[in-house]
Amino acid sequence: MVPATRIMTRFRASTIQRNAARRDSRKLAPMRGRDLIELLLLSLLWGSAYLFMRAAVPAFGPAPLVALRLGLAALMLFPVMLLRGGLPALRAHPLKFAVLGVPLTALPFLLLAFASLHITAGLVAVLNATAPLFAALIAHYLLRERLGAWRGAGLVIGFAGVAVLMWGSASFKSGIGVVAVLAVLVCSVLWAIGANYTRRHLAGTDSVVITVGSLLAASLFLAPFAWAYWPSETPSARAW
Repeated sequence: MVPATRIMTRFRASTIQRNAARRDSRKLAPMRGRDLIELLLLSLLWGSAYLFMRAAVPAFGPAPLVALRLGLAALMLFPVMLLRGGLPALRAHPLKFAVLGVPLTALPFLLLAFASLHITAGLVAVLNATAPLFAALIAHYLLRERLGAWRGAGLVIGFAGVAVLMWGSASFKSGIGVVAVLAVLVCSVLWAIGANYTRRHLAGTDSVVITVGSLLAASLFLAPFAWAYWPSETPSARAW
């Protein structure tokens, strides 16, 4: 799951750079082969994370699992950040990383882990795919980015498709299933806010520094909850 975080960060950074260049030149740059490979690899790794979470969260519980996942990711990426000379940038924005790490990283992952206890991994993945749709809406209404007819039509089709898949799911019919569905949608909205917050307040900051900063803040916030709710029985090897 750590490689997925790194690839997602790199792809997000390259996407932001391409969008900035497009606004300057008013020309749409074609996707390179490397971009496509990274996107496919990200899809594979990020999609499989839902299956792993669904298998592990019953044994660990939401808070311990999320704290462990984000903490390990932070520890593995921290040396990479040091090698890239990112420590000064990490120290320069503690409040921004706290905002990005606690309500926009820790909370969404907790909601995702909670939902994984009650609905299928497939439904979680489908619902979580609304994050880019919410990000586009937030960018349009809060950052005043032009949506355009084609992008607007894409948003309508995207939300309609998610609604159809969600309504046809059996797990959506139960009371706790509805709560879990809403939890994933709130997670998607928070991630969308996080993406726009990063673009607005951390533009120009190394993507690895942003990732490490948010992961460290989230891990420190979750540590006491993980300690308090650590499972009394040792999780099985399969859960690990």
